[in-house]
Parts: sequence; structure tokens; C-alpha cells
Amino acid sequence: MMKNKLIAICSFLMLNSCMVAAPLGFLEPYNFMIEAEPIYGKSKFQFTILTQLSYDNVSFNEDGHEVNALQIYEPEQNLLGLFQGLGNASQFNQLVNSLAGGAGGGVNNGENGLFTPTGTFDGSQVALLASYMFHQHCYFKVSIPVYKVNLTDVNWVYSGNNETFAGQAIQTQLVNSFTSEALQDFNLSTGNYSQAGFGDVTMLLDYVCDYPQGRSLLRNVRVHLRLGLSVPTGIVADENQIMSVPFGNDGSVGLPFGGGLDVNLGRYFQCGFRGQFLYLWGNAKPRRVSNFPSQTSLLLPQVAMVYKEYGFIQQFDLYAQAYNFVGGLSLKLAYEYYRKAQDQISVQTPGFGYEQVNTDLRLNEQTRHNMIAVLSFDSAFLKNTNRIHPQASIFVNMPFNGSFASLLSTVGLQLTLDF
Repeated sequence: MMKNKLIAICSFLMLNSCMVAAPLGFLEPYNFMIEAEPIYGKSKFQFTILTQLSYDNVSFNEDGHEVNALQIYEPEQNLLGLFQGLGNASQFNQLVNSLAGGAGGGVNNGENGLFTPTGTFDGSQVALLASYMFHQHCYFKVSIPVYKVNLTDVNWVYSGNNETFAGQAIQTQLVNSFTSEALQDFNLSTGNYSQAGFGDVTMLLDYVCDYPQGRSLLRNVRVHLRLGLSVPTGIVADENQIMSVPFGNDGSVGLPFGGGLDVNLGRYFQCGFRGQFLYLWGNAKPRRVSNFPSQTSLLLPQVAMVYKEYGFIQQFDLYAQAYNFVGGLSLKLAYEYYRKAQDQISVQTPGFGYEQVNTDLRLNEQTRHNMIAVLSFDSAFLKNTNRIHPQASIFVNMPFNGSFASLLSTVGLQLTLDF
């Protein structure tokens, strides 16, 4: 009977589960792999504060090859594509023509405008998670994250086929002209930036219940179920800055739902899985769109009111841990896989073709793979019967593969108090 129930629960979880998108792969405090142990004993409330700091930035292109953060869509950006259609009305086009010896060698030769951009992301996060056990096994949770993200060391290096542009002085002249006119004519910043602010507020209903098995090997089965709502309080992507990242779901309301199973084998070993999904409602906001095939993803001149239909997000976790192996300590190692299906957009302004705007590589399917290591302490394992007892954990999040993704490797500290 118990076996049939577990099979039914597993089937349900594989079909229905989820999380909210955090920028650059940051972990949220309610992430199943790092969240605190459930409220114990006579306690009713749980308060968690998490801080997370990046120590590396790894990025991957469409084929899963490691590249620079500004090369996840294309290895090169076409500066001339930004000014497509302007002809000699563009000062940058005039400069390219004069250096290349006339219009035939300048604007009409798209290879002359190819530059390779490089840059590095770093960032930090502070998040609060408050939980209330309103019924046996049932919890209401609210998460409020704050992020800081920096893009630094942005550099543009000529990679076209015209040797006339290869000199450092001419490259500097071209880049200065390009960055100035991009900002002046298209309000597009192509350099460093720093941004800090709130992410999306997330409210969750969690169900966590233990099913003791009373066997020598199989000691306990714990079931997790989750349903939630994310509110778009976070900073949205800045369309006037290259590679701007939203601090949440970019103004969209999200429906996270999910769950998983934990299995205790013997006294000190626990393993389990989580299957998670995220449904995002489509939304309309000003976004940069492509209107010429020669344009590249970071340098799109036109901003229009765009409706985006978001791709479905899936995330799966497998883990094993030495559970309460000594003095309330546990050591966990987890593998996490994330996939966002392809987005689709439609422009609500006349003059844009549906097929052309949807060639934007930023809309493509995105994946990531990462390992998570967690060392945690729970004073409840010490037979502490007090109403108030603390928990603490340190963790490392290590992305190692993906596609169309720039990710931060992070180290974090999480402090929790049950009361």
C-alpha cells in the first residue's frame, strides 16, 4: 500500500513542480538544495537570512563551449549593423568609410564592422525567508531577495578582415565613435554597469511530511509539495544597457509549484530528488528588437512595445548527503539541471516582421548544469527541546556547463532561527 502511494506521489511530482528565475544562477533561500530543515518541535516560526557572493563567472554558447560573458550569443558583434539603414547620416558610418577608402570599402562591407566584446559579471545577494507553520506539516513562506550585479572590464577588439582597422589607434577611434553615437542616437550604453535592488517577492505554500518506515535500511520517507506565486517587484532588464539582467522574471507574474522525495537509508545516509517547473504569464514592455538580418544580439537599435510569451522552465535536482553524521552536522552534494524553453515575441508596433524579430538569439532555449555542496548544522539534532533553536549552513554553487548562459559561481552563508 505504501509502495503504491509513493509511486503515485513520484508520478505527480515529475509532472508538477518549480522555482523563480534568479539572475545569473544565484540560489534562492527556498531552493530545495539549500533550504533549512523544517520547523521542529514546539516552534511555529522560522526566519532565515542568506548572503551569497560570487567568486567566478563562467559562460557558455549555443554548443556548450565556454566563452566570455559577452559572447554567449555570437562570438562577434556587428557594429555596422547597429547603424543599418542610416547610411551617411551616421557619423560612425562616415568614419568607417573614410578609413576604408570610400563607401564601397566601408559600410557596404559588413566584415569591416566586426568587433569581439569581452566583459565579466560579478555580484552578491542578501535574501530573507520567513516561514510560519500554520498547520501540522503545512508552511506559509515569504522570500525577499536583494541583488547587486556588476558588468566590468568591457572591451571591444576589432576582429574584421580589413587590415586598415587593425591598428590600436584606429580601433580606439572607431570604438569611441561607436559608443558615443550608440548612446546619443539609440540611448544604448555599451560599457560597464552596476545595478542593485530588490528581486521578485515569492510566496509559497509548502507541505512537508515524514513517513517513518521502521526498517533496518529504509528508515524514513519525507514528501515535499509546493505551490506559490511570485510577484514582479524586482528590477526589470534595462533595454538601454547591453547584457542587462532582470532581478527576477522581468516584470512577469510567476507560478512556482513543485516537490520531491527524501529517503533515509540507515542512520546517517539520505538521498533524494526534486522536480521543479515555473510557469510565467506573458507580458508586454518596451524591448529591443531586430529589424535587419545583419544585426547582432547586443546591438539592436530599435525599441518597441513587445509582448513576450515565456518558455516553460524546468529544474531537476539529485542529491546525496551524510545526514546528521556527527554533532548535528550534515554534508550534502547535489547536481542541478535547469532548462528554459524558447521564448516567442510579437511586436505591437507596425513595421516589424514576426519572423525577423524572433531570430533574436536571446529568445533561444537556455540550459545550465551545476553542482552544489552544502555543510549544514541543526541544533535540533542535539535533542534540543527548547522552543528556540538555530540552524546554519555554508554552501558552494558551481556551474560547469550550459547553453546561452552566463553564470556566477558563488559561496554562501545561511543562518536560520526556529522559534
